[in-house]
Parts: sequence; C-alpha cells; structure tokens
Amino acid sequence: MEHIYLDWAATALPDQKLLNEALESSLKSFANPSSPHKSGREASAIVGQQRKILAGCFGTDPRQLIFTSGGTESNNMVVFSLLKKKRKGNIIISGIEHPSIYEPAASLEKFGWKVRIVNPEPSSIVDPEKMASMIDEETRMVLLIMVNNETGAIQPVNEIGKLIQKSAAGQNIHFHIDAVQAAGKIPLNLGALPVHSASISSHKFQGPRGCGLLYLKKPLEMLYAGGGQEGGLRHGTENTFGMIGTALAAAANTAAIDDNINHALGLKKILIDRISKIKGSLFIPRCSTEELLNPIMFSPYILLASLPPVPGEILVRVMSDRGFEIGTGSACATGKKKKSRIMDAIGIKTHESFSAVRISTGPKTDMEEIHRFCDTLEKESTILINSLKR
Repeated sequence: MEHIYLDWAATALPDQKLLNEALESSLKSFANPSSPHKSGREASAIVGQQRKILAGCFGTDPRQLIFTSGGTESNNMVVFSLLKKKRKGNIIISGIEHPSIYEPAASLEKFGWKVRIVNPEPSSIVDPEKMASMIDEETRMVLLIMVNNETGAIQPVNEIGKLIQKSAAGQNIHFHIDAVQAAGKIPLNLGALPVHSASISSHKFQGPRGCGLLYLKKPLEMLYAGGGQEGGLRHGTENTFGMIGTALAAAANTAAIDDNINHALGLKKILIDRISKIKGSLFIPRCSTEELLNPIMFSPYILLASLPPVPGEILVRVMSDRGFEIGTGSACATGKKKKSRIMDAIGIKTHESFSAVRISTGPKTDMEEIHRFCDTLEKESTILINSLKR
C-alpha cells in the first residue's frame, strides 16, 4: 500500500538525487580533512566550500558556521556553555521551547542557575515586551524557538532581539534562537537578525540526518574538548557526506523558497477548509483562518488540528493503517503520554490537547494527496467519534 507522507516537520522526505550526489562527492574526497597530506587537504577544501555555500544561504560569514550533528547538539552546546561562566545568573526561555532547549535549561538549575519561563499569548506567539520585562542585571542568556514545532507559530525574533539590546543588561546577554523549523523553509538571514547564535538541522529541509549547524556571531567558550576541529568549538572527525548533503539541500530549498511557501499555503488552505467541515474539529491555536494562513505569523507547512474526543495517538495509527502518515507533535518526544507542555503554555484544554494531530507538508506534497487525506480523515474520524459516544 502506498503511504502518503504528511509528517515533514518531524523529518523531510530526503532529496535522493542530492544525497546521491553528496555520497559520490564524499567517496571521492574520502580522506580525513584534518590530515596534512594531499588527499586530506582536498577533503578540507571540500568542507570549506560547503561552509561558504551555507553562509550564502543563511546570510552569514562562513567563519560563523560550526558543523554539528543537528539542532539538539547545537542547542545543548549553547545552553551548557554557561557552565563555563564563573558567575551564575538567570536565563529566559519561552514556555513553548523544543525539548532540546527546555531540558538542558532545566538541567542548569542543578548547577545553581535560575530559569525564567515566559508563556506566549493564546496564539502561541510570545509578546516581545513580556519577554523583555523578565530581563534584569543577572540575565545571561535568552533562548527562543523561531518557529514552534507543534503549532507552527513564528516568533517575533527581530523585535525581541532589539528589546534585549536596549535593556540595561543587553551587552551581557546572549540571544540564541532555535531555527530548526525555519531554515530552508522560510527566509532566514541570520546576519541581519539581532541574535548571537542559532541552531539548524539538515534533515528538516531534505538533507541528511545527523548533520546540522550552529551559527555563532562570536565564539563561545564550550565544554567540548578534543582535536580542535571546527575552530576548536566542536571536535571530532568531520562528516564530509553530511556537510555536502546539507549544503546541497540548503541551496536547493532556499533558491525555491518563495515557490515552496506559496505551494504550502495552497495546501494548508485546503486542509483548513476541509477539516473545518468535520463536526467538532478545531485548530490549535484557536486563531482565525486568515491568521493561520498568514506566513508572517505561522509556518505555511504546519497545521495542528484536534478532533475530540478521538485520542491523537489513535487517530495517527488509524490513518497510518489507511496509508497516511501524520504526527502528534514533536517527534523528539515520541512515547511520552503526558499532556503537551506547549499546549499547557497556551492554555489549551486537556481534551483538545489529547486529541491533537500535526499535519505537515513539504515541496513534494501535492494537492491530490491532500484531498485524499481529507476524505479519509473525515471518514475515519467520524467512525471513531461515533464509536466513542456509544
């Protein structure tokens, strides 16, 4: 049975042509890029070329990009760099952060750091003034997810960054953004944003898993130690295949970004129109259709729907059995049965959160697939709702 993939926010369908090209290139440049011989120098030059390509994609200086294994490692590197500071203080995060920010931040509390959490508005968008009001002379870092992985809400990074700079403690505060759901999907010019660091993950934009980037405007003192690769910030033998694949995928997706956004908005409109006709359905957050389709407010690629009283996990399994693959939220939290922390932060009722499913699309998703999905969703959800009411 053919499976229609609608879980791009968890991982994008890989671009096989680009990854085959990356594999072929990496096999030719097989040597360790740190080796001083001819083959090593050639491999090192290949790594340097990929860094330049990626810098062009994301508006940075090549020297500001550190290759990592992905968003989780990049986020952890920034958070735990605080352990190098002699003087402890506080950090500020939003209540809708990905686990790779939220959990490391919670770990800092064991070392004497204080974590201040700012919950967003019901729209799941953080109020810049509210976040800035939490800053004091002891604040050392502010961390914010640029595009929320469950609701798709796009955060006002520019406004928050400017308010941080204007604060009395602004010069001593590091502003980090998790750009994993943004990079390669919506315009991202890191050099033009008032941020000090950002995390990027290749597999979200059709690149290889296990490779990503950490953008650092200025070097941070990291906990890592080793052979000195990546400017002494992220040690270990370079993943040449991952680097080439990341650069190829980033270049392809950023070049087509306007077309991809328009395509995704068209699909999202169909999803909203069709799902809203299913009795009892709702969208999270409870925003208007115009707001959900506003690419400045919400990612064109993500839609969170709820069909109470059907449990989201049950609906995901049923739809999978019918050939459609969707998600219930962050794939990094799979297997956890508790209510979504993000749903709590925006005040969603327990039964609505319990029934939430995430539908996420990509450049290869087509309109006919979306209509087939909606036909099946309406049929199966109606059966499930009726069975639960008996």
